[in-house]
Amino acid sequence: MPVVIAFKRHWREILLVAGTYLSQGVLAYITMAFLVNYSGTVGIERTSALLGVMLSAVIAVVLYPVFGALSDTFGRKTMYFAGAVGMLIVTPIAFMLIINTGNPWNFTLAVVLIFGITMSASAGVTGSLFAMIFMPEVRYIGASVGYTISQIAGPAFAPMIATGLLAATGSSDAVVVYLVIICRISVVSAAMSPGGWGRKEAAHRNNADNPFEN
Repeated sequence: MPVVIAFKRHWREILLVAGTYLSQGVLAYITMAFLVNYSGTVGIERTSALLGVMLSAVIAVVLYPVFGALSDTFGRKTMYFAGAVGMLIVTPIAFMLIINTGNPWNFTLAVVLIFGITMSASAGVTGSLFAMIFMPEVRYIGASVGYTISQIAGPAFAPMIATGLLAATGSSDAVVVYLVIICRISVVSAAMSPGGWGRKEAAHRNNADNPFEN
């Protein structure tokens, strides 16, 4: 059975998929749920926050195929890793220097940077990257299980964890630390995922059914 083969022979890849997707899933839920509520604590109207999130989502939809096309040249893993690093760098800056100013335009800029741009670099290649990590016979089950584990471990509880940290400390600093840890896990997981980097990986992909096979 594919599921048995996936867990028996590819458990490492499944865990790497889960870790790689973690920051993307967590930040998506944080942006769409937690930040909309948090904005009120810094004096930003809910309507302005929702408009900022909507704008960032529109930008993301436009950029998904752009980053997907760029990955044909620069490689899936490289593009995803660039997005993961971008999320790691942008997230603390967005919270500490932009969102906490209480300015609605700054809030919009912050969510666009997180959700609309840096996350799009990863999201635009998520499906193709995760599928290529596994052999064809376990590709669907392997990618699906890794993604599901990540969703349960991270995004499902992220808004609740962030809200709890904010309530317990009275400051967004603890939330930022939590998100930075999540982003670091994804950066390390993406770097450890099978496959080459950059143009070498892109060229290899064009000449093999499973370019991530060692």
